[in-house]
Amino acid sequence: MNEFKISDLLAKPLSESFSCIVCTDLLSETHDKIQVNQCPHGHCLCSDCWTKQIENKKKECPICRAKVKLEFLSRNLFLESEFKKKKVYCKYQYKEEKEDGKMTKDEENGCKDIIRIEEMETHFKTCQYAFINCPNSEECKINNRFRKNQLEEHNKGCEYLKVPCQYCNAPIAKINKDHLESECQSYKIKCTHCKLDMLRMELSNHLEICPEMTIQCKYKEGGCQITFQRKHQADHLASENNHIGFIQNIIDQHRVLLDESDRCFKRLKTNHETLEKRLININKYSNQWVIENWMQKVIDIPNDEVTSTKRVSCPMFYFNSKKYNVSCFPNGFTPANKDYISLYLHLHEASPNINIKFSFEIVNSDPTKSIKKEKNSYFQNDKGIGWEKFAECKTINSLGEGFVVGNRLTIKFEIEIPQTTDTLTTK
Repeated sequence: MNEFKISDLLAKPLSESFSCIVCTDLLSETHDKIQVNQCPHGHCLCSDCWTKQIENKKKECPICRAKVKLEFLSRNLFLESEFKKKKVYCKYQYKEEKEDGKMTKDEENGCKDIIRIEEMETHFKTCQYAFINCPNSEECKINNRFRKNQLEEHNKGCEYLKVPCQYCNAPIAKINKDHLESECQSYKIKCTHCKLDMLRMELSNHLEICPEMTIQCKYKEGGCQITFQRKHQADHLASENNHIGFIQNIIDQHRVLLDESDRCFKRLKTNHETLEKRLININKYSNQWVIENWMQKVIDIPNDEVTSTKRVSCPMFYFNSKKYNVSCFPNGFTPANKDYISLYLHLHEASPNINIKFSFEIVNSDPTKSIKKEKNSYFQNDKGIGWEKFAECKTINSLGEGFVVGNRLTIKFEIEIPQTTDTLTTK
C-alpha cells in the first residue's frame, strides 16, 4: 500500500498544540516512532524543522532564540502521550492506489474501524481488510491483489489453489491437468500390451512379467537378435539347438574379459608395488643450505656477544606436513662453546614424542674432508635438537681448509622419520 501520513487518517482535526510552530505539519507523521522534541523553554517543532534549525549557523530555537543542539533537546512526554491517544481511521479503509495523489475511501470494502494512534501497528498486523497477494502462486493472474477477507472468494476461482487428488490425496494445483495422466500413482491405467487394469504404481513390476510384452532374446549378446512376446520365450529358447551356439559365443566373450581383467590386475599390482616404494621415500627429506657472506656473519656475531638470539637461520621448509628450519651459531650457542659452530634442527609445531633421525654435513671442496654427524633424538617443547660443538671455528673459517668457498658455507642436511611397527596385543 502507498505510504501515508497520520494527518491523512485523522478522524477529526487536532488542536494547534499538536502542530509544528514553524511548518504547521503534525509534530509526528509516523505511528511507529512518535517523539516530540522541545527547546529549554518548551517550544515544540517537528523533527525536520529541528534538523534545519540546528544545521543553520545560528543553531537556535526560532521562537525564543535559545541556543540548542540536537542531542540536548528534551522530549515533551505529556504531548507525546496525548498524541498517541488521538483517533484515526485504519489505513485499510482506503483504496490501495491513490487517486490524483490523494487517498480515497473504499466505502464498500474498506475497514470501518477507528483506532488510537498507539494501536495502529498492532491493528495493521491483524486487520482482515489488509491487501495481500495470492498465496497460492506468484503466477496467479486473477485479481492478484485483494483484501485478506476476500481470500476465500478468490480461491474459488484461483487455478493455483492446491486441492487433494481424489485418488492419491496429494495436494495438486487445479491448473495441473497432467497429474492424473502422468503422475498420480494411485490412478488406474491399462497395460499397453495386455490391456490389464492396474494402479500406475504397479506398472513397473507388471512389465517384468507381462506375457504380451515384446522382449529380446536373453542371449542377444551371443548373437540372437530375434524379438517375441514373453509368453513364447520357452519355445524360442528351445530352437536353434537350444541356443548352444549363442551360449558358446557369450562364454568366449567372458573369457576375453577375464583375460583383460587378469592383465589389468597385474598392472595394478605393479603400480601398487611402485607406490609402496615411493611411500618409503616420503619419510625422508634432504636439502642443502648455502649461507652467503659467511665471514661477515662470523664478524657480526663476536665471541663476547654470543646469546641465543645471535644466529643464522635457513628459510622454513615443510616435511610430513610439519614446518622445520635449521639454525647456525657461527661462534657457538653459549660462551662456553665460543670456539665451535653450533647447529640445530627446529620443529615449529607442538608435536611431542616425534622421533627424528637427522644429519648435518658441512661441505668441503674435497668431499673426503666434509664434516658429517647424525643422531636420533626427540623434540622437547620448543627446543631445537642438534650439536653445541659441531665443528671448530678455526677449522671451518680457515681459508685454506676448503670449507668456505667464495665466502659461502654450505650445509647439507637430511631428516628421516623411522618406521615403527606397533606390537599387536589381544587381552
